[in-house]
Amino acid sequence: MTDATGLLEGLDEGFVDHRGARIRVFAGGSGPPLLLIHGYGGAAWNFSELVPLLAGRTLIVPDLPGHAGSSALPAAPSLAAGVTPEAGGGVVGAGWAARRAAGFSCGTVIRTRAPSSNR
Repeated sequence: MTDATGLLEGLDEGFVDHRGARIRVFAGGSGPPLLLIHGYGGAAWNFSELVPLLAGRTLIVPDLPGHAGSSALPAAPSLAAGVTPEAGGGVVGAGWAARRAAGFSCGTVIRTRAPSSNR
């Protein structure tokens, strides 16, 4: 497990259990929520340099299933198919109602596959 807590200053670490996986999520700030989705092989800490520039937003930054501090999902036909429910439903369904999302690399594909209310 990668410890990114020191790289995401101002964000609190938490966990969401969803679809057989334990998803690590960093969240914090104030203002309109923004979900940040890293790419394949990445982790929440990929946004460490961006987080300070997004003052005025409530940030929600998960480690996708099978990455860093999150456990893997049960078998899924593809990475995007497996993680889309977490990016669009699992994290948001846990109480973080992000109406905006941004992705990096494969995170962009996941973002476009998320429910339209999260775009």
